[in-house]
Formats: sequence, C-alpha cells, structure tokens
Amino acid sequence: MDVVDTDAFLDLPASSQSLYFHLGLRADDDGFISSPRRIASTVNASTDDLKLLIAKGFIIPFASGVCVVRDWKINNYIQRDRYSPTLYAEEKSQLESSKNGRYLLADTKCIQDVSKPDTQDRVELGYISSPTAQSAGKGNDASFSAFWNAYPRKAGKGAAQKAFAKVRVSLNILLSALEAQKQSDQWKRDGGRYIPYPATWLNQKRWEDEPPAQPEKDMEPAKDWTVTHPEWADQSTWVPGPDGVYRPVGVMP
Repeated sequence: MDVVDTDAFLDLPASSQSLYFHLGLRADDDGFISSPRRIASTVNASTDDLKLLIAKGFIIPFASGVCVVRDWKINNYIQRDRYSPTLYAEEKSQLESSKNGRYLLADTKCIQDVSKPDTQDRVELGYISSPTAQSAGKGNDASFSAFWNAYPRKAGKGAAQKAFAKVRVSLNILLSALEAQKQSDQWKRDGGRYIPYPATWLNQKRWEDEPPAQPEKDMEPAKDWTVTHPEWADQSTWVPGPDGVYRPVGVMP
C-alpha cells in the first residue's frame, strides 16, 4: 500500500489505476510484464493510460515492448524457494535498485559508433531503445527462422527477412501476436486467403493490431405462437390496435 495510497497514484484516472493493478497481477517474480499493450487492450484501458503510468514513473518501458513495475520490490516479497528469475535478463541488466528497493535505470555510457545511430541506446516515445537480437546480426538467423516457421503464409521470404531485421521488439511479442491472430476468423477464411504477406505484417507493425471485437450472439428464433398461445388460433376474436393492425386481445403493439 506504500505506492497505491500516495497522492501521485490516487490522482491518476480510475482507468490508469485499474491498468496498474492488472499489470501487477500479470508480472513475473521480478515485476516484468511481457505484453503491456495487449493487457491494456484486454482490460479496456487506453494507450493513454499506459503512457500516463510511464510518464508518472509507475512503470519503466523497454524497446522490446516489455515493461517493469518500478516499485515492485517495495510491495512484493517472494520466498527464495518459490522465486523464478525473469526471462528478460537483458532488460533487467539495464536496471539497478535504490536503497528502498525501487527500480532505477542504470547509468550507461555510449560506446557505439556515432555514425551508426541505429545501434545506439536512445529514448524514443517513452521506450528505451537498445540493440536487439534482430539487429545484432548473429541472433538474426535463428530468430527469423522461429518467426518464419510460426507464420502461416510462406511467401516473400527475402522481403520478410529484410523487414524482420528492422523490427525493434522481442521475438516473444511477435510470436504471441501471431498465435492470437491465427485464431481470428479473417486468417481462417478461405484457406488463409486474407493472411497478409509476412513482410507486410512486419512493416505495418501488425503485431500491435487490436484484437477483433467478439461478434454478437445470434438472437434466439421467435417462438411459435401457435404452440405457446393456442387460444389465439381463432383470429375472429382479434381486435384492431391503434395502428389498425389486428391482434389477439390484450396484445399491445
């Protein structure tokens, strides 16, 4: 309660507070959340709620799409025999802890060639941008192979590989989005005819697509009134209503 009882937290909109709680429920034992945007969409929160939590310092985002709850260690204690280390070791290596346990971004020195801005650490739209497996070279082939094997439409492999090399999110986010979209009606229709080419999917950042709205349930068919109201069978007893239409006695338009 040291965090959620503060004025800074209570001044947040209710939707942002709710999103913070949902992120905490889905965090791993080190406070990392793999897909904050998808969680926000699932709980009907907006991207503005997520940006506000970032701006106010309640969560720390990374270029991979992962985020971490800044004050995770303050309000959470996990026994050593139950603790499972986070899968996001690279992101965790960019953090250090304050005396009270709050996560802080570690000071880093720029050691890259300034003539290659794509490999420099930078902050962009609130996300910490750092070299990923996609841009590192050696990890590219294995990561792309995993993506290519998971993608249901095997077309334009060369273009897809070039597009994949530019992607700045983790492979887990791509595969998670793929698994969800493969279950959609659009991708299943006509033998996969409407599945975009893999290069198109990557270039358009389709892993960020909002999940489709659930179709409304079909209305139940009208019941046969000749069965439910056999007394209405004699239409000679029907009377005209205000609209001039004849109906059984007592039935209003």
